[in-house]
Amino acid sequence: MNNLTKNLVLWLVIAMVLMAVFNNFAPQQSRNGQEIDYSVFLDEVERGAVEQVTIDGATIYIRARNGERFVTYSPGDPGLVNDLLKADIAIKAQKEEEFRQIVETETESGTIEEEEREMIEGV
Repeated sequence: MNNLTKNLVLWLVIAMVLMAVFNNFAPQQSRNGQEIDYSVFLDEVERGAVEQVTIDGATIYIRARNGERFVTYSPGDPGLVNDLLKADIAIKAQKEEEFRQIVETETESGTIEEEEREMIEGV
């Protein structure tokens, strides 16, 4: 192999390594979609632009009627499921394997928070 070929191969390898590094650290859109505000999500539901949602704990994965994907986080809206059903949106839910419940115990010296883990079965 001559020097020109060796240099060309070396520069190609360097370029590929740099591209891999930049791709890992560059801000990128999640494969689950672009993150949007919860209020924007509710506006899209009202407009009829949402086709399906998948609820995974507080995370809501959204598929719009035009095929775009978004993700948002629920602030604990108790009327969300009813709003989605009224808008004729398909709802999927992911089963949570476990959840944390914070229990506050009052004592003479103040309030103590205790964490309790429980398994959810058959839900």
